[in-house]
Amino acid sequence: MVANGERVQSNRKCRRVKVKSQGNTIIADVYLLNLPGYDAVLGIQWLKTLGPITLDCNNMILQYREGDYNRILKGLKQSSPQHVKASKSLCKPGQLFIVKFSSLSSEPSSVVDNHELTALLHEFDDVFKEPTGLPPPCPCDHAITLEDGTCPVCLRPYRYLYSQKNEIERLARELLTSGAIRPSNSPYTSPVLLVKK
Repeated sequence: MVANGERVQSNRKCRRVKVKSQGNTIIADVYLLNLPGYDAVLGIQWLKTLGPITLDCNNMILQYREGDYNRILKGLKQSSPQHVKASKSLCKPGQLFIVKFSSLSSEPSSVVDNHELTALLHEFDDVFKEPTGLPPPCPCDHAITLEDGTCPVCLRPYRYLYSQKNEIERLARELLTSGAIRPSNSPYTSPVLLVKK
């Protein structure tokens, strides 16, 4: 069972995985779970290996002894309501202590197969269809008013391979046909795909 009360099955286990956090090296047996957004969750199984611990919920500090050393893990102080709710529940007996490791450059996790989500997406699939035309007209059109006497800007087109020419023309035709774009009749227009704007 994970922190939100949901039961997650795992039939794979990695023994003695080393995790470094805040200068501490944590060695724990970990179960492989499909939990998007979490690299590791250290739960009650890990806490049992530490022996006596001190948990200061007000200062978000977990302290334990490892050999001759005192080890300290500090939690992130955030003001979000979810964090406050979670920190209150952590102080109740029998709850888990959660550690979340995040990487700033992490790849998006794969989405868990959720039948309710799939059913919801199918129910509203018309919202997610490819557009077949321009959006509804607005009460006023957007216009950029130029100063009198302004001449059209002349820019050199981007260079592209001849092999890309057919694909660019095909995409432009497809977008025009579907109504997603329309030809411009402005004297200042230039091919968006080919000129730096």
